[in-house]
Amino acid sequence: MKHYAGLDLSVKETAIRIIDEDGRIRSEAKIGSHPEGLSKYLMETGFRTERIELGACSLNLRRLHCCSHPKGWN
Repeated sequence: MKHYAGLDLSVKETAIRIIDEDGRIRSEAKIGSHPEGLSKYLMETGFRTERIELGACSLNLRRLHCCSHPKGWN
C-alpha cells in the first residue's frame, strides 16, 4: 500500500501526518522542527512514503489528504 507524508513546518514545531492511498490517517504527530527529529520520526513509523509534501500552513495537511484521496475534497 502506498503512503504519503505531509509536514507543516514552523520555526519551533512541525505537524506530521501520514496517510495511505485510501486517504486514511495512519500516523499523526507534532514534534520539534529539527532535521534529525523529523527524519527519526518518519523512519520509526515504518511506513515507506511515496511522496513527502512540505508546507508552512496547516491547510497543507488538509490539501495532502484531499489531493491524495481518489475522491478529492470529500
